[in-house]
Amino acid sequence: MESSKKHLIQSQVTIYNLSFVRRPTRVCQTCLGLLVCLSGNRGIEVQSRNDSLIRLSSVFHTKKINANFAKDRKADSKRERRKDRRKRKMKLIYFDIKGAGEPIRLAAALNGVQYEDVRIKMEDWRNELKPKSKFGQLPMLELDDGTVMAQSGAILRYVGSLGNGNSYAADALQRFKIDEAYDLSLEFGTAWSPCLYMFWSPEKYGFESGYGETDDAKARRTTMRKYFVEHTLKDYAAKFEKLVKENGGFLAGDKPSIADCHLVPRLESLTAGFIDDVPTTCLDPYPELKAYISRFNSTPEIAAYLKK
Repeated sequence: MESSKKHLIQSQVTIYNLSFVRRPTRVCQTCLGLLVCLSGNRGIEVQSRNDSLIRLSSVFHTKKINANFAKDRKADSKRERRKDRRKRKMKLIYFDIKGAGEPIRLAAALNGVQYEDVRIKMEDWRNELKPKSKFGQLPMLELDDGTVMAQSGAILRYVGSLGNGNSYAADALQRFKIDEAYDLSLEFGTAWSPCLYMFWSPEKYGFESGYGETDDAKARRTTMRKYFVEHTLKDYAAKFEKLVKENGGFLAGDKPSIADCHLVPRLESLTAGFIDDVPTTCLDPYPELKAYISRFNSTPEIAAYLKK
């Protein structure tokens, strides 16, 4: 009966350096995990050819092995991110405005990611770069191996995963919360788009070219933007403030993420003064939202980037 409680496995495989092992839990976790599984999680002894003995107590269960695996994977992931940050050279190509490029720049700042910030002129884009680009759109991210990345959201998530990874967490649940908040910010931007692009690109909305300069367009623009400020902005401000309050200071947690990198520049553009019919005081009714913007901009990494 006693032999059924303990198994002695005579290994014919040479296990090197066992005589130097002081702490069995540091030995190859894969091998130990296999042995524990084979033994039904009971105590086992492993005899190597050089007579060095490792004893695994019944306390050393599969759960503990799995916990060690998780720690090892996490450590490996961190090492890979540090390696990627040191060696990867990137070039972000966008116009000399905030627009769709600014969230990526902010995420890179939060994560400590180095890149070349290439800001081009509109005429250079139209005449030279656009015909050669991946989808005829900016921003683009070029890697040192020749890889070209497009689509601002995809680039934002990629950059958010680099460096220290702070702005796009590796944990699946936390990443969901970030994506959820990001999608809400994206939805907010979609609600605003007709107020802007209907008059910049009227053909896409069924109007003739040049419609944006007509009296009818100007009256329509005023009406649409007034409605956005008084109703749409109010609705989304409440949603954003609720997230910030529930999550401890930012949209998806107590630290800024790619969701905040996306939302803050969008909110700031409404108060910048360059959009007709949108007062620079439009965020004054939402003090918690203004405090959130200030908190984001005061983050050391963001503050350092904004000073450049």
